[in-house]
Amino acid sequence: MKFFKMTYMALALGTNLICAALMVIASYGYLISPIRSVVPSYLGLAFPFFLIANIIFIIFWALQRKWWFLISLIVLLACNRSINDYTPFHRTAKEQASKDSLTILTYNVNSFDALTPHTHEHPNKIIEYIARSGADIVCMQEFACGDDRSMISEKQIDKGLSDYPYHIFSEKSKTPYSKSGIACYSKYPIIESREIVFGNSTYNSSWLYKINVNGRILTLINNHLESNKFTSGDRELYQYMIKHLETNMLGQFKERLVQKMGVAYKLRSIQAEQIANEIKNAGENIIVCGDFNDIPQSYTYRKVRGKLNDAYVATGFGPGITYNKNMFWFRIDHILYGKTLKAVSTHIGDIKASDHYPVKATLVWNDNIENKNNP
Repeated sequence: MKFFKMTYMALALGTNLICAALMVIASYGYLISPIRSVVPSYLGLAFPFFLIANIIFIIFWALQRKWWFLISLIVLLACNRSINDYTPFHRTAKEQASKDSLTILTYNVNSFDALTPHTHEHPNKIIEYIARSGADIVCMQEFACGDDRSMISEKQIDKGLSDYPYHIFSEKSKTPYSKSGIACYSKYPIIESREIVFGNSTYNSSWLYKINVNGRILTLINNHLESNKFTSGDRELYQYMIKHLETNMLGQFKERLVQKMGVAYKLRSIQAEQIANEIKNAGENIIVCGDFNDIPQSYTYRKVRGKLNDAYVATGFGPGITYNKNMFWFRIDHILYGKTLKAVSTHIGDIKASDHYPVKATLVWNDNIENKNNP
């Protein structure tokens, strides 16, 4: 019996050490570019599992009255920033929004729910949601419209979002019947716009806008970074693997999903570096938002975020999942902002008309910060 207990404890300790090490790699893997190695990026996806495992080990060793609980406790303290980025705990907004506040909505609209038309009798749910959101500026990804009467048209979208007189739709791809890309709809004048050109992508894009917000010139970067390009079959395979944990399908999983993810990680890392260079020259009146297709533990997210603040991390509660299909439960849609702004609330909508949830943040101007790089 004593030998069995010692073996059991040794196995538990060994597992604890492995989970602790993996937690550290998942937390700090963003320091390694996917160009050098994609392994830390894959481990980052498992961050919540490593977090839960280490919490369980703390409780387990405390009940056993073993000092080994310090292993996971020290690891959690060392990974505190990543934990807070993954699941912040803010129960209420720190302060109320003022008349001078600015509300931003970012939403991957997924072709407006398969190009569903928007009419007075049968409104498109996504258009209806945005129109009622109260947002001052709306950034959309996978914005699409068609020429066929059975599809939502750009005219229908503009009419449904008539509260936004300033808007730019930037076409990225086109079929004989429809076109898609990225769009910004604003209640304030858009005085300048240009694409941040990605030489490595034919579908995804980022756009930089200059917006005059009551005399303040705001730089806004709207992003749809490299997609994993999973097919419906790939998503079904992933969902089946998660539910059944069948090891005999690992080869197929690696061939179909892991390889695509590896390519996308590398492409996104290059795109993130381009965006980071734009941010350096933009001053502090800046908001960077959109579908990053990457989580807070990723190289892409950290590279883009840099010294910016994250609205959800500053005001949100819990993991804040923004993707809602096929058990891909991650926060990949983000709103970042510079020092002259301060987030007072962030809300993730629960509408499921798209495969993404919308993210809305209300910010106030921090006039105590001098912005030397903006007029």
